[in-house]
Amino acid sequence: MGRRLAGLSGYDRVICISQFTADEAIRCLDLAPSLIEVVHNGCDFRPDVVPPERAPDFDVSQDFYLFVGSLEPVKNLRLLRAVYELASGRGLTLPPLVIVGARWLGVAGEGSPPAGWLYAGRQDDEVLVHLYRRALALVFPTVYEGFGFPLVEAMALGCPVICSPVASLPELGGDAPIYADQTPGAYLDAMLGVANDPVRRDDHIAAGRLRATRYTWERCAEETLAVYRQVGQA
Repeated sequence: MGRRLAGLSGYDRVICISQFTADEAIRCLDLAPSLIEVVHNGCDFRPDVVPPERAPDFDVSQDFYLFVGSLEPVKNLRLLRAVYELASGRGLTLPPLVIVGARWLGVAGEGSPPAGWLYAGRQDDEVLVHLYRRALALVFPTVYEGFGFPLVEAMALGCPVICSPVASLPELGGDAPIYADQTPGAYLDAMLGVANDPVRRDDHIAAGRLRATRYTWERCAEETLAVYRQVGQA
């Protein structure tokens, strides 16, 4: 890593995928703020386009929550395990949690999964679209995210998002997500709220669709090209 970072000494501009990432680069790498440009990534899904979808080979006919992400500790799936344990202790039955993503080699599990959890592994985009469009909410308790593709994908496809106001997520989501402190009680309240209040859920879906219009690959390409042109004219 040290050798790779040493190569940064000759840069003219540094493009970061979020302001959060830019701030981390300034803090950790001592980069000059004046030479950093923030260009948000795009999203493969758009709120104004209906993408193809395909039902998975497992049953999702009932209400369910969705988790999307690599199964590494920073994604904080352990918190959701604690949420389901808390609900059970209170005599509550939460809808199932469908978990899409693969575990990195050598990364330990979260312990015995609660009843109703379904580890679906990797799924292609058509199945992912199907799940986003039918989930009660994407539950995304990550603690560190440079951009957060699942949040943007969910917003674009009309899936409300429950996450915490950490890292890049408030920057990307604005007022569209349902924000919860990273405690089992806060996430349980948010999950029950989105399941039991359809009007609130619809409000977050509408806000998410609007917010997602910001994140297109066309805009990303145009802004990246503008940085290259600026450097070329210097």
